[in-house]
Amino acid sequence: MKTKTSTTDPESGYMVRDGKPKGFFYLDHRTVDIKYNIITDVHVTPGNVNDVDPYLSRLDRQVERFGFEVRFAGLDAGYFTNPICKGLADREIQGAIGSRLGPMQKVSTISIISSMLKN
Repeated sequence: MKTKTSTTDPESGYMVRDGKPKGFFYLDHRTVDIKYNIITDVHVTPGNVNDVDPYLSRLDRQVERFGFEVRFAGLDAGYFTNPICKGLADREIQGAIGSRLGPMQKVSTISIISSMLKN
């Protein structure tokens, strides 16, 4: 598969996600302290980088830089992957990771409204 490259900004990444516009973008990945709701880290990547990819290295950076003693990490269901679970376990961090209810079918808004009107 060929990677799309922007002619005007080659460091950006071509992003394709449900419910988002397609195109060349950047993403910012933020970490927030749960106790005080303070942003403790921001990391910018090209738009085609998966949210999961920089997580563990950014976590390590905060521990080293600020001396955080991380015991728990709350993450959404997108982070429920083998590398994240193993990485947290290796660091002796208890993960609280959301789960998916099962395979999600892509359903248009029109079909949802139509089914509601039939009932």
